[in-house]
Amino acid sequence: MSFRVSSKTFTLAYLLILTFCLPSKTLSQTVPLTDRQKELHVLNRLTFGPTAVDLDRIQKIGIPAFINEQLNPEKLDDSACEKELKKFDLYYKTPEELQALYPDPANPIRRPELRGKIRDKQSADEAYHNIEKIGFDLFSAKMTRALESRRQLNEMMVDFWFNHFNVHFWKNETPWLITSYERDTIRPHVMGKFRDLLLAVAQSPAMMVYLDNASNHGNPTGSGKMKINENYGRELMELHTLGVDGGYTQKDVMEAARILTGWGVQGTGYGAAPVSVCFKFKPYQHDNGTKVVLGHTFGPDQGEDEGVSLIYMLASHPSTAHFIAAKLCRRFVCDVPPETLVKKVADRFLATDGDIKETLKAIFESPEFFDPPNYKAKVKTPLEFAVGCLRAADSKVLDWHDVYYKLMGMGEPIYLCEPPTGYPDIAKAWIGSGSLLARINFATDVFKTPYGGALRSPVDDLEGNAPYNDGKTMLTNFIHNLLLDDITDETRQALEKQLEDPTISQIPLFGHKKGVDNKKLAALVLSVPEFQKR
Repeated sequence: MSFRVSSKTFTLAYLLILTFCLPSKTLSQTVPLTDRQKELHVLNRLTFGPTAVDLDRIQKIGIPAFINEQLNPEKLDDSACEKELKKFDLYYKTPEELQALYPDPANPIRRPELRGKIRDKQSADEAYHNIEKIGFDLFSAKMTRALESRRQLNEMMVDFWFNHFNVHFWKNETPWLITSYERDTIRPHVMGKFRDLLLAVAQSPAMMVYLDNASNHGNPTGSGKMKINENYGRELMELHTLGVDGGYTQKDVMEAARILTGWGVQGTGYGAAPVSVCFKFKPYQHDNGTKVVLGHTFGPDQGEDEGVSLIYMLASHPSTAHFIAAKLCRRFVCDVPPETLVKKVADRFLATDGDIKETLKAIFESPEFFDPPNYKAKVKTPLEFAVGCLRAADSKVLDWHDVYYKLMGMGEPIYLCEPPTGYPDIAKAWIGSGSLLARINFATDVFKTPYGGALRSPVDDLEGNAPYNDGKTMLTNFIHNLLLDDITDETRQALEKQLEDPTISQIPLFGHKKGVDNKKLAALVLSVPEFQKR
């Protein structure tokens, strides 16, 4: 992928986009947001990018009603988006069906007939490309929802919780489990009670495989030693609930791991076509002794119930409330949210027994949410930037493969974050010369028509039928249609100067007239700092 504009144009775009690493200068810290800015702020924070349709909706029903709609996604008709999802066949398959369709041809566990044969490069390549199809359908479904769903906040929360409870696509059996993990474990709980989401994740085959709890054995093996695997016990406390400063000790981690012994998976590793893949408590692998975590005693001889009690205890802990509140405030308010806001949100979390919807309401209803310094204070992640471009340009994506690889180039390959921390949600993680150039390239490609029609945008209509040689009118209409006029005077003036660039304004048309390259101009508009922020 290349950025085929002059060095002069590239320099401007690069300097413009670099400014998004600086605090927003569009507002004084003492000047309240206008009604229009509040509307755009809500759209930037609760959706994958403002569109003219969304702006019209929020102006029609008002900000509180729009937020309430998004907090109750089940009441929004999303049948048009659901219809689009039907073309991704693998997205609807069970783990058993996916294993049967795309087994690893070089893995003797899943292909007994190959036992004893050499694992050659051809079979390994075949396995990789076949199994990769599962990931592409899952990615395509995710992006289709992000682009077209009316339930925008719900989709943002699915992405938020997936990063919070991250698993990596290529870890052990995860390729066959990850679709069900997002679809059946995370998605149904994103607006519910945190403890229900936490328990569903704890008992999901994908998480148990990813963080090795499926191999957490509490009874002596043939060597007379227990095989305690503390990976999940540690991440359960450090990343999923209490936070690294949540007040637990290494002893608590080991005791939690003992409690979770026997929590395993049925249906993986035993044959080519398991009957079902699901959570299974294995009492013969459970440590039946007494354990103590954070001063709470578990056991003895309480089996699976010990783990459930541990999950519920951690879900309702004050440190968990603070940790989750801080992450949500970071996501929806600013990179370093004020402690007063975090405490207020944590209190709502505790008062509502970890109700995620009520916790979000506490954020959106807070005065801090609309504080002027928080307007355009968040840098878009590559995912948010890419979907925002497509939404702004009213694009129809016919094949998501191209977008998948472009997101990889921007530094956020979806479902491929290896650390259990998931992708970060702060500006410094996404600022770098390589990633900035990749963003400019993506904006450029949005307005191209690649082979196969991966990205199609009605850019020829966006200039409002302005004469091709009237660059200023075309630019004004691009700013209106793509940015909804959310731009500073300084940036507008910088863009107007680019109309003098021969690669933008000197293309030959019929006869001897000169015109404007509308696609390059539109891409430049999407490269401004105002569009890099939300």
